[in-house]
Amino acid sequence: MDQTSKEYKRLGLKTFLIFLFRRIGIVIIIWLVIAALLYGFRFVPTEFASYAILVLQGAIVFGVIVVIAAFILAWFEYMRYGIQISNDFLKVTRGVFAQEEVGIPYNRIKEIKLERSVFDQFLGLSNIFITILGEEAGVSFSKESVISLPALDKNIATQIQNEVLQKTDIQITMNMSKSSKAN
Repeated sequence: MDQTSKEYKRLGLKTFLIFLFRRIGIVIIIWLVIAALLYGFRFVPTEFASYAILVLQGAIVFGVIVVIAAFILAWFEYMRYGIQISNDFLKVTRGVFAQEEVGIPYNRIKEIKLERSVFDQFLGLSNIFITILGEEAGVSFSKESVISLPALDKNIATQIQNEVLQKTDIQITMNMSKSSKAN
């Protein structure tokens, strides 16, 4: 990433797939219902077979529409989720329909932490947690807030962490699950 980058950095293919898998639960349920309809089709009396075929066709069309909608929503979430690292601040934008944009001056960042569960390590993902010092009416106080950047490709997360650390004066923190420390 360029030090003076004005464009938002995308989060990687793995992040898109995680966004897609979050929405896939309803798709799996719908396709299980379709499978049950297919199985139950043999128990339908012949005089109702034409109706059963219409119901099955409708369920399949509905299932395809839901798959397409899940893909489109995941794509919009992915395309509208970005990180911009400039000389003065870190900016995060996210949201499918209502877009949220958070700008964080580097002097407000207390820590930037990477966390990787065993599942994340298996998939090569990291979650970034940025702790921000509070401020109200120009006066600093001890209340902190945390912004999370979930399911980033490990290399992208490390690159973001390193670039932010270059612009701040904080230490690297990385948490891994207990089972990975034992290995």
